[in-house]
Amino acid sequence: MRGTTRFKELDALRGIAALWVVLFHYLLRYDQIYHGVEPPLFGGLPIPDGLYAVNLFFTISGFVILMTLRHCTGAADFIVSRFSRLYPAYWAAVALTSAMLFVLPLPDQHFSASRILVNLTMVQQYVFVDHVDGSYWSLTYELTFYAIMLALYLTGLLRRIETVCWVWLALTLTATLLSYIGFPMPYRPQLLLITPSAQFFIAGIIFYLARHQGYTRNRILLLGACLLAAYVTDPHEPAVVYAALSFIVIHLAITGRLTRLAASPVLQWLGAISYPLYLIHQIIGYRIIATLLENDVPRPLVIVIVLSIVLALATLLSRTIERPAMRLIRQTYRRFAAVRLAVT
Repeated sequence: MRGTTRFKELDALRGIAALWVVLFHYLLRYDQIYHGVEPPLFGGLPIPDGLYAVNLFFTISGFVILMTLRHCTGAADFIVSRFSRLYPAYWAAVALTSAMLFVLPLPDQHFSASRILVNLTMVQQYVFVDHVDGSYWSLTYELTFYAIMLALYLTGLLRRIETVCWVWLALTLTATLLSYIGFPMPYRPQLLLITPSAQFFIAGIIFYLARHQGYTRNRILLLGACLLAAYVTDPHEPAVVYAALSFIVIHLAITGRLTRLAASPVLQWLGAISYPLYLIHQIIGYRIIATLLENDVPRPLVIVIVLSIVLALATLLSRTIERPAMRLIRQTYRRFAAVRLAVT
């Protein structure tokens, strides 16, 4: 597994996207779910839909996964890299969230041992089992994208990735248009195509190619087609506007115009803890908010307290589980690979 150079601008953007999702859930979504308030009472701040931040995550993922595959020497490299990145922190988050639900369940939360066990696989969406935490839905898309990219790697189709992207976009748009006229694609095939988010992963792939090989007419057309797909799948003005803004921000990052993001210690810290923060913020955060409100803590102070707790918890999770487990798994794999090479 050859080393990859970290792209610190994208790390910072991950941190911004994670904080965006957190603020959306705390300032808007909590009141919508538990108080039925529209618009929200929680400060009434205009927080854009967290889905747009998740789409930014997906675009970054498209970039990073192609970069990872370009630095792998085999399928096992990629599998170990992604497993060590995703699963240890995820298992810890599922355990923490399940413990919270067991001790202090929220009104709409129910769980069982079987549900928790299925969630540990990260494929619960494929077998119609509810997520322990609603935020985990995006992990199904991430895992599916990894599987698609690994399949392309194994079949040699990464060499024709732009053609694959055109075909994938066409299938996604066809599935979406068929659903509009009353012929929706079955659920699992939709998941396998990552409908309706495939265009963001594809855009990330194209941005990676543009960074390393430059923009071509075909790549610019593909990015335009991705924006068209973003509009068709979610034909609301904010959705396509935020998609376009995300693409502009990624373009600025890959052309070296966002170096201040890489130089910001706060944004680099947020980027470093973005995955555990995303995993643990929602249900645990909602429980903290509910408890504080039940004890008449002023709402502005509630936000300060819950943010402080989840940021500290995400930092602890990153430093004690995510990073050490990642290092251990990768070092063990490298030692095993070295021994196997020496034997052969």
